[in-house]
Amino acid sequence: MSNAPTLTRENYKAIKHMDKAAMTAYLYRVYMRGVERGREMEREASKSAPAAVE
Repeated sequence: MSNAPTLTRENYKAIKHMDKAAMTAYLYRVYMRGVERGREMEREASKSAPAAVE
């Protein structure tokens, strides 16, 4: 995990003071960014993989 992003003090403070609705929205955005990144990685992998010959 050496290349994992770190949580800054400012972000920690913002998260710490969120109410339930704000935290739910924040976590949803984080999750969706991960889903989109996974889709991008899958598209890149399928483009770089050689096509199977039938």
